[in-house]
Amino acid sequence: MSVKAYSDEETYTNTTDQNGDYAFEVNPNVYNIEASSDDDFSKGITTIDIVIIQKYILGLKQITDPYILMAGDVNMNNKVSSSDILQLRRLILGSEDRFTNNSWIGVNANYEFENPTHAYEEAEQATKIKVDISDGQSLSQLDFNAIKIGDMNKSHQTAEFRSSDALKFKVENRSIYKGQSIEIPFLASDFNDIYGFQCAINIAGLENVQLKPVAININDDNTNIKDGKLLISWDDASGITLENDKVLFILTAQATADGVLNNILNINDRLLRAEAYSGKELSIRNVNIDFVDYSFALYQNQPNPFSNETAIGFDLPENGEYELKISDMTGKEIYKVRAYGKLGYNKITVKGQDILASGVYYYQLSTDNYTDTKKMVFYR
Repeated sequence: MSVKAYSDEETYTNTTDQNGDYAFEVNPNVYNIEASSDDDFSKGITTIDIVIIQKYILGLKQITDPYILMAGDVNMNNKVSSSDILQLRRLILGSEDRFTNNSWIGVNANYEFENPTHAYEEAEQATKIKVDISDGQSLSQLDFNAIKIGDMNKSHQTAEFRSSDALKFKVENRSIYKGQSIEIPFLASDFNDIYGFQCAINIAGLENVQLKPVAININDDNTNIKDGKLLISWDDASGITLENDKVLFILTAQATADGVLNNILNINDRLLRAEAYSGKELSIRNVNIDFVDYSFALYQNQPNPFSNETAIGFDLPENGEYELKISDMTGKEIYKVRAYGKLGYNKITVKGQDILASGVYYYQLSTDNYTDTKKMVFYR
């Protein structure tokens, strides 16, 4: 770390050696000594740190360790807030490579916090050692404890333990063609008590890539595109459990080349280590994409119930004609559409004005070889 001793008249700087020791030869005076470092900003920083800070801000988690609280004050403004999360997220997603604060700060090893549960409010006092040097005097044991800024679980100190289970995004494998506008639903699979995840996905052959939120609240602040990869960092401080095959989000893009999804959308750990956090203990799991073969599937309409409009999504195992019918509880048909669908995911939007009255309705999708039916609720 870099160590600075300064008075009103002069400043001395040095760096600690491999044992953490430092030394100055100074003139007699009153000095403040501080220690900091701008090395390894990303060391120990993952989306789990955002989850911990978010839980603390919302009162879902108590933190009494003053050093961890000081680590959470990423922008060094004497509080822990959403602005600290913003800086962490930008670093994780690679849109910035440093904080406005240092990457490490030193805290006087002998400092006693007056209010440990709000330690960040005492940062100015805690990060200084004040000494009065007389002529010929030698002082030692002027020690600092190093804090890695942003590292709320101290992962820079220990080897990470990962569960053998993985969070899997279920994606239907299909071919795409140059110039094609595509929508790729990412479906839940064992999405139980998930508090966050991060990953980088190869997107070579795609442009204008965006994520549309469906079951989870994900937006542009959670993503960045860098070096041909889509970086994602998402969290929810309360934890989310979703039924299997629920659409989490939809990746929209324009294909710039022909290809097959399982050869394009691969998890890549080079820029961002793929991991997810589950349960109250925030157990760390791997993240995978589970590609499934072409199949016929009719999904639950979103939203449901609905009033203005709803979207009915479905998968077709091949290009071909389909028919969608909506009937009331007596079996009376009130809406029908025939169209030509493409291999993979398709979607139809039904307007509320096409439905006669509030109530429960059946919608049925049929092709030459497949049929499925689901319920939906409409209200005025």
